Amino acid sequence: MQLATSPYTLKDELQKLNDVEHIVRLWNRFQDDALTDSSSLPAKGFFADPEFFKVFSYNLTSGDPENVLLDPYSVVITQDWAEKFFRNKNPIGSFISFNTFGDYKVTGIVESIKNKKSHMEFDLIASSNSLWSNVSDASSEKQSDSPYQFIQTKNPWKDVYRAYTFILFKEKFNLTSVDDQLKNIINHHYGSFETKYSFDLQPLLKISPGKNLANALGRIETPLGTYVFSFIAIIITITASFTYTNLSIAKMLSRAREVGIRKVIGANRVQLITQFLTETIILTLIALNFAYILLFLLEPGFFSIDPYLKESFYIENQPIGIYITTILFTLLLGSLIGFFPSLVYSRMRPVFIMKDIVQANISPKMTLKKVIIIFQFSISLILVFVITIMYQQVKYQQQIDLGFNPENILTINLKNNDFDKAHQVLNQIAYVEDVAAIDFLPSIGIKSVVWARIPDHDDSLKSSQLIVSPNLMETLEIDMIAGKGFSGMPIPEKEKYVIINPTAVKAFGYESPYDAVGNLLIIDGDHLLTIIGVTSEIVLQSVEFEPTPLIYRMNKKHFQKVLVKYNPGSNIENLVSSVGIAWDKIDPIHEFTYQFYTSEIDAYYTSPNGILKVLTSIAAFAILISFMGLLGMVLYNTESRIKEIGIRKVFGARINQVAWVISKGFLMMILLAVIITIPLTWIGAELILQNFYNRIDVNITLFLFGIILMLSIGLITILSQTLVAARRNPVDTLRYE
Repeated sequence: MQLATSPYTLKDELQKLNDVEHIVRLWNRFQDDALTDSSSLPAKGFFADPEFFKVFSYNLTSGDPENVLLDPYSVVITQDWAEKFFRNKNPIGSFISFNTFGDYKVTGIVESIKNKKSHMEFDLIASSNSLWSNVSDASSEKQSDSPYQFIQTKNPWKDVYRAYTFILFKEKFNLTSVDDQLKNIINHHYGSFETKYSFDLQPLLKISPGKNLANALGRIETPLGTYVFSFIAIIITITASFTYTNLSIAKMLSRAREVGIRKVIGANRVQLITQFLTETIILTLIALNFAYILLFLLEPGFFSIDPYLKESFYIENQPIGIYITTILFTLLLGSLIGFFPSLVYSRMRPVFIMKDIVQANISPKMTLKKVIIIFQFSISLILVFVITIMYQQVKYQQQIDLGFNPENILTINLKNNDFDKAHQVLNQIAYVEDVAAIDFLPSIGIKSVVWARIPDHDDSLKSSQLIVSPNLMETLEIDMIAGKGFSGMPIPEKEKYVIINPTAVKAFGYESPYDAVGNLLIIDGDHLLTIIGVTSEIVLQSVEFEPTPLIYRMNKKHFQKVLVKYNPGSNIENLVSSVGIAWDKIDPIHEFTYQFYTSEIDAYYTSPNGILKVLTSIAAFAILISFMGLLGMVLYNTESRIKEIGIRKVFGARINQVAWVISKGFLMMILLAVIITIPLTWIGAELILQNFYNRIDVNITLFLFGIILMLSIGLITILSQTLVAARRNPVDTLRYE
């Protein structure tokens, strides 16, 4: 497992290296409510070493970068958060009372980070010296309940989950030497460990987009999405360029007399090339404006894939350089796609134009055009096939049994309030059937990991865990298949019992759920707990993933969510109103907010639905462009064969026969594209879907819709022109022969 975190003691070793200029550690743990006289304001951030502003380029509008994080219980806040909390007051020197962490003195203000593109998202930065000050007396009884206790550990080198270490190297440093030193640190501190460890350097600019590491400090975007959409954009641009070229050449015959007349009155090739290039560039600039409008129309669907995309790609937040680059690219593209048609136009000979003779050497080879059309159809078909397969996969996943019932449940953030009080107050509401608590909601993409083993084994097994209240199984209707649940038990001050799932039963080596009941389990090396029951399997993280060993635990300190189960026939407005009034008694400081559990699950699956919407739009454009290219070829082909059509009709050919002669070549190109794309898409779909635990089977029926769609549109496009040409009177087409 690759982690973004490292031991906090690593800094002490790294400071011995000659190539290091500054080192800063971060602890992504500061999330609390700042209290005012009548309300509170959420704040999130991290603890940081005093060297923070020497390593990172955040600017302070107030405060000394050298000293703002030097003293314990000092905090630097962002300009945006300061305006919300302090209004018009000067924050410097003021104290902020936090619900859990106590009082902190404001020593600095960071400029607004709203438009900063960084994986670090914070409202405040607290001094890491607060940690050492608070845990100096770790043996005291008071420290066991301290919010800073996460920093206490028996073996700091084994605790690799807490700190983020950033190194600012000197301008010229020896990377090989640094890597060797890191290996020496590993050998010295981890040589006796069974688990293999390694420290790897990661450039700051490659964090996001970059590897999807566990325990990431902030939101990390993987480069895959960027690559996919960039590839699609390139393909669409290429196919659109080829289509424009085909349509331009198809229009060549209708503009031949214009070229001939201009040449007769003295126009040279340079003038003609300049004219046609200018026309193309103007058209591409007009297209750029239409693209800008379409971007606004497509933005909701695009941003629905991932809300964080809006912060990175929202068009109004882009620097002026992006607009200049886009315009320059448009000018370059217009020049490139207009160059070949302008060359063809400019070399036409007036003597043949005026005689209305169509030269065969205007476009001597049709092979390239056919390849382009087949390429365009292949791309369009692949997109249609991908959309069809994705739709079926998403639809299939939405029908998977979660193993629990999220219906008729309100979820409320506990926000450090007393669950026992919440349980007592909420249970008195007439509409409420039950009230439970949990650390996070299953099936919305989240999981918590612990290491567990049975006493007779040395190797620990990475397992998922859920911290639940005693009645959680009944609230979510999770079935017990062996032993008993927590129901009826008081929440103990010290944990005694756990419940596991069937996957954990197999992973720990028990032959059946009944064999597991009554045995001991060691969690995180020092918690010896008894297995009292086995539940049925539930979807913990997402239906995409294979079930993992799951351990249910009871620990009141880790409750984050309250689940309020209500009667199915309840009046929702009255229910919410009653719960809101009751919650004000539990938490008079925070504003009452709630969600429906089913809505939270649906929101998690908004991303694939958003991808489907965007891909559908892209596929529609690709199909339109492909058939415009086909239309160009059909127009050119019918115009260049108009006399052949007339001769065939003179010799008795019927309209349908003439139409078939002209159309069969184009239909063969569409069929060839089908033959090429089906195996490619099939193989690609199998490779991608093998990453999904719950997945559909790829079969030929998934491709029928795309084949029928493309053939239907192709027939309409081809016949719309060939039938017109076939109906022409031979007298008109052959009157000069």
